[in-house]
Amino acid sequence: MVDTEKIRLEIENLIEEASSTFESCTRCGMCKSLCPVFKVLLDESVSPRGHAILLSNKILDKIVFKCTLCRACEDKCPANIKICEAILRAREALSLKEKLR
Repeated sequence: MVDTEKIRLEIENLIEEASSTFESCTRCGMCKSLCPVFKVLLDESVSPRGHAILLSNKILDKIVFKCTLCRACEDKCPANIKICEAILRAREALSLKEKLR
């Protein structure tokens, strides 16, 4: 049997960790220029900055699965934000949410 309260707590922790990753993000957009997904889709929501905006507002969306985790955005980020780590936490939180359904 699944311990729902434990899973909910884990989800909250993961969301908090993903959100706090972007505390120093200035939303400059430098990360977008190298993002292969943004280059193809030309949609701000799939860009690293788009993910930063969503996750810093603690909004989980399946769009985080579009990220290739190539880390090009991290190489370009002037604030040295570990964007891919936040994406992985968001993905894990979404996967755990699926267990609760």
